[in-house]
Amino acid sequence: MIFSELKRSASRSRHETALLAIEAKFGVGITIHDLYGKIGLAEPGSPLFGRHLHPLECCRWGRRNNPGWNSRCVNDCFRETELHAAKRREPFLKECWTGLCELVVPIQYQKVHQITIFAGVFKGSEPRRSHLPETFEAVYRTLPEPDPEILAGLAELLHTFGTGLLKELETTELSEDNRLARIRRYIANHAHERITLDDVARELFISNSRTRHLITELTGQSFSELLDEVRMNRARRLLLSGERTLAEIADATGYANVHYFSRRFNEYFGEPPGRYRRNHRHDRS
Repeated sequence: MIFSELKRSASRSRHETALLAIEAKFGVGITIHDLYGKIGLAEPGSPLFGRHLHPLECCRWGRRNNPGWNSRCVNDCFRETELHAAKRREPFLKECWTGLCELVVPIQYQKVHQITIFAGVFKGSEPRRSHLPETFEAVYRTLPEPDPEILAGLAELLHTFGTGLLKELETTELSEDNRLARIRRYIANHAHERITLDDVARELFISNSRTRHLITELTGQSFSELLDEVRMNRARRLLLSGERTLAEIADATGYANVHYFSRRFNEYFGEPPGRYRRNHRHDRS
């Protein structure tokens, strides 16, 4: 019997390699929405860098040449589709404003909808010609029709991938002191909410004062400093990975007031969020 070793490209993470294999097998492009900035899709060096951008050439053309393209995509994918995904909580097909069809797979972990995976594209009803380049008509004719049986298998595969990715991120956190891991995990899963030290204490089944001392002992930070660190790093990732408004990012990071969020971001990073986005964005397109 002969055994041959298969080697992965050193330039790719195994997560990216897995997605490339899925794309090749099903003839799709895969995009990921990281709702709370836990993966860092827009950061060079991230194992899934650039996966927040739709790979279809039509979308690339639109981002480069049509000033209103991104705003329409943000409204369609980040707002309307994510709202529907949060309510539905299971895979579905959606047709975007260009007339293209995609499979949408919401991924929940620890009872929180954390990422959404998009796979496509397929023929929708009809292309919206007024919004698209002339060459798109020919591209549209080559697209496959969505096959429910094939898409069901793809949805299951993407759900397994997404859940495994989030579980691995949590497992990495658990390699440190278990108490600190539980604290960080709770804050990471609830940083978009109005959490307090009391909430963490209840999670650990210890007193408020003991929780305060424990956080300082394990991190050298106060609870508010640790919470700010998680929220600010999440805000930074969200700023770089899309066109969400500052109000939407503030809401996703637990700040009810966008002006307070902007002031805290400026104090933390030395730049207001809008300028930070302009100065530090990297695009895979």
